[in-house]
Amino acid sequence: MIHWDHASQGDRDLLQILRGLCEQHPKLIDFMFHPTRAALRAEPKTLHREARCFSSGEQILIRVAIDLWGNLDHVKLSELGRLDSSNFQRVIAAFSRIRL
Repeated sequence: MIHWDHASQGDRDLLQILRGLCEQHPKLIDFMFHPTRAALRAEPKTLHREARCFSSGEQILIRVAIDLWGNLDHVKLSELGRLDSSNFQRVIAAFSRIRL
């Protein structure tokens, strides 16, 4: 369970957007983020490798969330077409709520 006492409002806002992105898969937030600090729990490369245990759709959501958190640009737009329609809509909603 994530509890960030000293996070900036921007980090809290972004976490809420990412929770919406992962609404159907709440375990992904705990997988990606440190429980007490506004940070990923590991380097993106490590998280990508560890995410292999998740479904292909969950892996794409993890990569989108990590990209949005760190402004990394690792997810290709063509990959989003592999998501089911509800997760695709959540990605679009997250993009519409964020200002990079």
